[in-house]
Amino acid sequence: MKIAKALTACPKPLMKRLMKIVERRIEANGIRHFVVEFGAESGKAERTLIAAHGFLDQAYGFFPLARSLAPLGVRVIAFDFRGHGRSAWAPPGAYYHFPDYLADMDALFGELSSDAPLNLLGHSMGGTAAGLYAGARPSRIAKLVLLEGLGPPEPPLDEAPGRMRAFLDGVIRARARSHAGRPMRDAREALERMRRLYPELGDDPGLFIAEMNTRELETGERVFRYDPLHQTRSPSPYRADLHLALLREIEAETLIIHGSRGFRHPPEEEARREAAIARRSRVIIEGAGHMLHLTHPDEVARAIADFL
Repeated sequence: MKIAKALTACPKPLMKRLMKIVERRIEANGIRHFVVEFGAESGKAERTLIAAHGFLDQAYGFFPLARSLAPLGVRVIAFDFRGHGRSAWAPPGAYYHFPDYLADMDALFGELSSDAPLNLLGHSMGGTAAGLYAGARPSRIAKLVLLEGLGPPEPPLDEAPGRMRAFLDGVIRARARSHAGRPMRDAREALERMRRLYPELGDDPGLFIAEMNTRELETGERVFRYDPLHQTRSPSPYRADLHLALLREIEAETLIIHGSRGFRHPPEEEARREAAIARRSRVIIEGAGHMLHLTHPDEVARAIADFL
């Protein structure tokens, strides 16, 4: 992968604060995971933060946040979940059930750190996974940061039969594809497609993120890197009671960060989920949406560095 080429294609503001970038591939739970470490070019990081990305995102999505954390003495180690970015896809016949993510994290963290408790950050889906993991392995986590990571809305159970049918039909279609979605001309078109969900995403860092989140076909067109199976509907409805039961087991001090314009739950439900975590504090990033680590990295970085 040519990182320098991707950076050169991006706006000049992105170039002002370059970092040392080290890539690795680590076998964990039978899956080859892509791991990238972001650190300052000079000086040692005082603290290390392991970062888990959101659905259809990737480790390089933390580049802007890491760029803001490096001067504050925080090194970021991010990884691609299975079926995302440059990590391997689930093997034939397998799927992406949430416990699989946790088993991957358990094995991967054993390779990334010593037996000492680690600092863990998760955004969106990665935040849900991080919270579940911190509850399942409370002694492994020193401090926990959840960026818009309190879980999705809970669907009614009567949707379960329809979900299962949609899952079965979706898997048949997805397994016939070699890539997700229709090909795009270049990273610019990929960014425009990403802006359908996140219109506030600017060229810096949007073009770099779009370049890293896509791969080139023989035709010269680009496609998103994630497994087409992620475009299917999960057969298992999210259950808040199961999520909260694990959140109650978290021992780590936890920082909950919301964007004021992010994916927020109704106030009563948001308070119920936050209250399940015993040692917690919260920060609201004003004006930020769901991708606050991309659009407001300096504000998020300051809150994290103060917390750590």
